[in-house]
This record gives sequence, C-alpha cells and structure tokens, in this order.
Amino acid sequence: MAIKKRGQITVFIIVGLIVLMTYFLLSQYRKESIEETEVIIPELIPVQQYVMTCTKTIGQEALDIIGLNGGYIYFPIRIENDASTYLQSSPIGDLKNPYWWYNNIQSVPEISFMESQISDYVKQYIGNCIDNFSAFYNQYEVIGLGQFDVVTEIGEEDVTIKTIYPIEVKDKFNKTLAELQKFPVVIPVRLKQVHDFAKQILEGEGRDAFIERKIIDLISLDDSGIPTTGIDVSCGSKRWEIADVKDRLKELMQANLPYVKVKGTNFNENFRITSDFSPIPSYTPVDGTDPVQYNLEFVDPIYENSYYHYHYIWDISDITYPNMKVAFNYDQSWPIDFYVRPNHGRYMQSNSHSAGGIMSLFCLHIWHFTYDVITPIKVTIVDEKTKDNDEYAFNFAFKTQINHNQPDRSNFVIESFDARDTYLEEEYCADVDNEIIITAMETVKDTKTEIRYVNITFICGSYYCDMGSTKSYLEDATGIPKLKKRFPYCSNGIIRANREGYQEGEVFIQTGRRLDRDPEDQIGGSFIVGLKPIKEFNVSVVKHKLVGEVVGGETQLGDEEQATIVVRNKDEKFESYAVYPIEWPLKLLNKDFFTYDVEVYMMDNDTITGGYSGEWTPDKNLMRVSDEAVFHVVTKDFSDEEEMFLFFASLEDNSKKVPVPELK
Repeated sequence: MAIKKRGQITVFIIVGLIVLMTYFLLSQYRKESIEETEVIIPELIPVQQYVMTCTKTIGQEALDIIGLNGGYIYFPIRIENDASTYLQSSPIGDLKNPYWWYNNIQSVPEISFMESQISDYVKQYIGNCIDNFSAFYNQYEVIGLGQFDVVTEIGEEDVTIKTIYPIEVKDKFNKTLAELQKFPVVIPVRLKQVHDFAKQILEGEGRDAFIERKIIDLISLDDSGIPTTGIDVSCGSKRWEIADVKDRLKELMQANLPYVKVKGTNFNENFRITSDFSPIPSYTPVDGTDPVQYNLEFVDPIYENSYYHYHYIWDISDITYPNMKVAFNYDQSWPIDFYVRPNHGRYMQSNSHSAGGIMSLFCLHIWHFTYDVITPIKVTIVDEKTKDNDEYAFNFAFKTQINHNQPDRSNFVIESFDARDTYLEEEYCADVDNEIIITAMETVKDTKTEIRYVNITFICGSYYCDMGSTKSYLEDATGIPKLKKRFPYCSNGIIRANREGYQEGEVFIQTGRRLDRDPEDQIGGSFIVGLKPIKEFNVSVVKHKLVGEVVGGETQLGDEEQATIVVRNKDEKFESYAVYPIEWPLKLLNKDFFTYDVEVYMMDNDTITGGYSGEWTPDKNLMRVSDEAVFHVVTKDFSDEEEMFLFFASLEDNSKKVPVPELK
C-alpha cells in the first residue's frame, strides 16, 4: 500500500513540474515576443540597460503627461490657438485638458493617436538622456549606425515602448563586440483600460446627462440662493443680484459634484460628509446645525446614509472597475457661461401684484426664472497599484450644457454683454452696419410655417432697437415674408420676436463685419427665429382633502389661500405658469396634441398646504372652444414637518387620487 501511495505522489509531482515548466516557457515566449530583447555578451548589458533605462524614464514622463492632459502631449493647432477648446486647470501652459465634448463636438484621442504621441515624445528627448553614451567613454566606443525610431504599443495590461537605435559597440582595441538595435521596455500601467473607462463615462454622459441633472438639482434645491419658481406674500422688493446667484451655483458645484460616484468602481461608503452645501438638510444641513431641529431621526452623516448615496451614484454600464477610483470636479476659478431670464441687467426680480379684498393688506410677489449654464467638468480616474500594475492617473474634461433648466447637447451659445456707455440708445440704434434678413417661423412639432407681421426687437447689451416687422410688402418671389434691414454692429446680439397668439421667440445673431469679405460688399446673413403658437386660458383651482387614504370632494380655496401653477413640455422646451386667484392667464401650446408635466402648489399665507404633480394631455378639440383650465390639488392637515415632507415626497402618487386638469 505504501509503495502505491508513493507512486501516486511521484505522478503528481511530475504533472506539477510539467504544468510549471509549461507556464514558465509560455511566459518567457510571450515576454520575448513582446520585448524582442537582443542577446548580448554580459559585459555589454550595462550599455543595453542604459538605453532601456532612458526609454523607460522618458516613456514614463510621456505617460504622465498623457494622463494630465487627457490623452495629449502635443496639442493640435486648432486646440493650441483656441482657448475655448480646452480647460486650463493649471497656470502652467503645457498642462491643458482639451475637451472631449464641447459645442456638440466630440473629440476623443484614440489609442493609435496616444501611441504616436508617446513615440514622438520619447524620440524627441531620449537623445538628451543617452548623451552620446558619454557614460561609457572610458570603457567602449559606441557608434550610431542610424537614426532613432520609437514604436509604442498600448496593450490591455501594460505599455510597451521600443526604441530602435542601431549602434555598434567596440572595445578599446577597436574590436567590434556587438551591434545592437532594439531596446524595448514594458511599463506596467493599464492606460488602455483607463481610456476605455473614460470613454464609457463620456458615452454615459451623452446618454444620461447625469452631471447636468445633478447641477439642475442643485439649482432646484437651493431656491433661497438660486431662485426658480415661487410666490411670496409680502410688501417690498424681491430682488437678486445675478453675480451672487452665479457665485452660489459655482460654490454648490465645487462642494457637491465630488460626491458623484460610479457604480462598480472603488469608493468608500463610510466616509463622512463634510460639505457645508448639502442639498438635503436631513443629513448635512446647509447652515451646519443639528438635523434634530428638523424633527428627523439623527443619522450618522456618512455617505451610505446620505442623500448622495441615493442620488449621486451613477450606473453607467454593466462593466465594473473594482480597482479604479473616479472623481468629478468643478473649481470656482474655472470659466462658466451663465445666463438667466428674465433679468433686469445686473438683477433678477419678481413681478409684484397688490391684491384686493381681504388680501389688500399685503403684496404678492411671483417669480419664474430659467437658467442657461455651460461649464467644464474635470474627471480624474485613478487605477490603483496592484502586484502586477503601477498606479496610474488619467484626467479628461468635457462641458456640460443646460438650456432653460434642461440638459441640452445641441450647439447653443450663452452670451455676455458689455454695455457701451458712450452711446445713447437712439444713437446706437441709428448707427447701422450690415444688412440682415430675419424670417419668423411658426414651429409646431415637426412643421414650420412662415409668419408675417411679427415685431422684431434687436438687443445688444443694454440697448433695445425696434427694427420693424416681417411685413407682406417685403415678400420675395417665393412669397415668404421677411424683415430685410441694416442692423447696428454687435458681435453677440439677440433677436426677439413677438406677435399676439405666439410665445416670444429668441435667436442669437452676429451683425459684425466679415473679415473674408470686401468692406464694400458686407452681407450680415440670414436668420430664422421660431415662435410657438399659444392660447391663453383663465385659471381656477379647487382642492380635495386627503384623510387617511380617502380623498374628499372638491371645494373652493379659502380667502387666504393661493396656488401657483407651472406646466412644462420638455420636448418643445416650453414652460408657462399662472397664479390663482390672481388674474394671471395660463398659456398652452396650440394647434396640436401636447403632453405637459404639471406642478401646482397651494399656500395658506406662507405655508404650503397642498399640491398636484402629474402629466396632462389636453384635448385638441376642447382647446379650440374652451377658455378656462381647472386644476385639482390634494391637501392634508399635517401633524408635523416630517409628515409634510413625506406627503410632498409622494405628491405624484397622491395626485393620482384627484381628477387631472380639465378644460371648460
């Protein structure tokens, strides 16, 4: 029996040795096939290692620069000469992050491009490192037989850089010892995997607009610092300085965007939330006070328990990267294009109304602002060190775009205007330059129709110029009404179009001289401004009280109750709002079926007591004959603020218990 067992052990040992030798031979074969290391006499190994060390040192520098600059070492002329194409996140001019996406342009450096950039960098600087083999003057004579060449291969697990430099090595007796040519090195960084992950993030952003939606959330959740839609019952002015609102958004983005995490990557769920600008007071109050004051159970403010855990973890794809960390950053010193409408120059302010009857003792302020924001975001990916790979960091940047409080990947421009104080408005408007043609188009879903008698206003900074209208006598041979007129000079102007029965339309234009044209032959160009047909409706609001799970019948609002109504159609980028019982009509898109997102909030003095949230598709036939829209809100008596918070958190479900809006 012992002999049999010994025989079995011997067989296992032999099999194990065969497996080990096979693995060793395959590893050696792979290594030799990749590195193509030339076999030389031992005395010349220092010469060979000298070139390989220079290759690795310069190659590592190239990889570091690639990681800092988002895939670039040498910037194309179109980037070098245009500051709008890159994020200058460092005062050092050679460190730039060219945008991988901006102005509807995607520009991602591919693997082959990075390989050529690394090769060019090594080729440029390796000669300084080798220094004509001066380190071996006392031992050998090294003669170059040709020019440097460098080949780079970015593989799945590492980067191979091969310097091709034919040399002849002679001893002091002029005897040739060897001719060497290839000096390959392998740098164990997973640039390809990091690059693939970066592309997935960019593709996910194009699909999900995740970062834009987080910025929109920050705007919506900080209504005291960044006003959106609201009503206030008080006398006195309601005014915000645009510069302060802009700074507040920059502050919020810098503080909150680093909490965005990517599902399937390496991040710590137990780190403490330290931001002073958390969007939800139940975990990290904006003013730093104890959450107990909100009548909520105290929760340890770590990431896993926070608002961010439920809203800031981004599920990009099914592929996981457990060894990688990713961070999203915005710095307040970085550029931001910011525009708010409506505005009054430096300020934004509410529309004030004095109420009659029992409400005559106070004033009602109403505001509804929309924001355009274009800002860069920098993404840093860190592939952590393992037994097989070195740590590697890679940065890239892209722009986020928000248009009228909605993500927008189209190519639109936010303008900043500089007032020309030396001109009076009349003088400016009279100082005309290029001839401009304006066509007004009625836009209803996929159809467009020219409109005549549309009043055109030209705006440049603080100047407003009445330019006339698209009258019929200016029709050309095609029968299309146009406004054809010389406009004042403005590098960044706005055309504003108005006609009764249409929502106001806007388009950005440039009326400056074109450098590629003769001064005597200046043509400013043609522009189209779109207007959406609308119809106005009187508004009434009725309420339904929720007791338990049962909703009562409709009743009229009390004397001190009022409601604000907002309807949105995201596809048409349309918003309208009204206030009840103030005689403030509601505008709806006309001439087709449209679905709206409806939000109604009811207030009793300064306390929100009810609301409605849901979709609504008005009947097109009723649109023609109706002149009133009735909105139903659900209300409830709240025992404490926590119950109120839960009610409004489930407002969409509660709203299904009352009738949808109706036309009468």
